[in-house]
Amino acid sequence: PSEAEGWASVYMEAMAYEKPAIGCNLGGTPEVVLDGETGYLVPYGDVDATADRIIQLLADEEMCRKVGEAGRRRVEETFVFQNLRDRLTRLLSGNPVSFEPQAAQNN
Repeated sequence: PSEAEGWASVYMEAMAYEKPAIGCNLGGTPEVVLDGETGYLVPYGDVDATADRIIQLLADEEMCRKVGEAGRRRVEETFVFQNLRDRLTRLLSGNPVSFEPQAAQNN
C-alpha cells in the first residue's frame, strides 16, 4: 500500500474482480475501501498489520469470498460510470440523497 494514493483505482480494479483490497488509511483509499467490508485498511508502513491481513484472508476462504463479493457490489453500485452519471443527474435535479448509491437509498 502506498502512502499517498489520490484516487485509489488499483483497489477498485481488485474489487471489480472480487478480490479483497488491502490499503493504507490515507488519501483517497478510505473513500474506496470500506474497512472490514470490502477490504482492509492498515496504517502506512505497518508491515505486520499488512501481513496479518494477508494471512487472515489466505487462511479463511469464506471471509475472502464475502469481502471480495462486497467489493464487487460496491464498485458496481458506486463507481461504474453509468451509476455515477445517474447519481449526478439526481443531484442536479435537487434530490437531497442523490449522491448516495441507489442501493443505499432503497434501504
